Amino acid sequence: MLLLLVVTCTLPLFFTFSGANSMPKLRLGIYFDLPAGGAKNLITSYLKELKAEYELIYLSTLKPSQNRLIRDFQNFTTSYFHALSLRHYIKANKLDLVIVSHDTFFAAPSILQFCPVKTLLFWNEPTRSLFEPELAIPKTLPLVNRLYESIYRRIKKLLEQKNAQKATLILSNSKYTQNYLKTVYNLNSKVLYPFIDKQLFQRSKVIKAHKVLIIGCDEPQKRLDLALQAVAALPLKARPKLTIISPRANQKINRLQALAQKLSVRLEQYVNLDQSKLIKEYQSAQATLVTALREPFGLSALESISCGTPVIAVKEGGVVEIVKDKKTGYLVEADVVSIAKAITNIPHLASPIPQLPRYFDKKLCVTKFRQILHKLATAQISSANNLFENHNG
Repeated sequence: MLLLLVVTCTLPLFFTFSGANSMPKLRLGIYFDLPAGGAKNLITSYLKELKAEYELIYLSTLKPSQNRLIRDFQNFTTSYFHALSLRHYIKANKLDLVIVSHDTFFAAPSILQFCPVKTLLFWNEPTRSLFEPELAIPKTLPLVNRLYESIYRRIKKLLEQKNAQKATLILSNSKYTQNYLKTVYNLNSKVLYPFIDKQLFQRSKVIKAHKVLIIGCDEPQKRLDLALQAVAALPLKARPKLTIISPRANQKINRLQALAQKLSVRLEQYVNLDQSKLIKEYQSAQATLVTALREPFGLSALESISCGTPVIAVKEGGVVEIVKDKKTGYLVEADVVSIAKAITNIPHLASPIPQLPRYFDKKLCVTKFRQILHKLATAQISSANNLFENHNG
């Protein structure tokens, strides 16, 4: 009789736990097409943490034409037909949620317009050339080209905003980006910082080399010339070597080398270093420079401080949320003299520099991301407004 009672009581528990373990994983669609760099690192690092809990299904993206006119045609037409085909795929495969980030056409891709399930948009930045005067249409272009570019950008701005408005929830990578999206598109977003894995980006007792480091491709908004000029402003005997690490190949390596020779700066350049070599570069540098124009976040600053190397950053954009002035580095004006002075002042910082704030901790960030996903996927959030009303921050 006692045995029968024990079996009767434990059977429900057995079926409860075995049933929970056999529950199918939620199916997440993944859509993005980003070049190597900080934005891609952000989304891939978070997705890596989901593999055990969710079934990740990567959705196809369109490859743009090398011809500008054809690419623009794809932007406004083909990308929408592709999004419609993905709509049918998502329905047929019964996806529960789609995570979206930038593709080669839009910062807020067309799939957001037609997706039949909830969407989570990782938005690192809007298309900045639509809003920032430094990235405006060059006046040196012929009139016809300027007219074409003006019409193109107006249409793109309207479509990008329309796409973004369809996202169930937008995640921005910094408070700066959050405010930017609110200002230019009147869109709410929730901040989810990139995290740092301190097990990888560790501090080291290696002796610092006489060099400073900068991460970025040779693009106008990265202002690599400013870094070269700042190093060149130092006395020749005190002048450190400048190491530039580009996340992807570009055609301008020779341009930077020629400029370095002209300025008498020792320059070494690397492209797409693997993570272990990148970490060693951080650990061995005296400082990491962040000279980019209003950098939306500044992942290199985060990685550098985690490795114990101070950061000299222009005080604009999202990087001001990472660097603590005169503690983990210096926040300076975007001019040659200020950056050069900060390089000479690096030895005056307390050593070792302080650790990063807790809100960049991997465990904390990933837990926050999982909570957001769970609420979206299990219908606890019906819209972005519902999340902002109950889960601010």
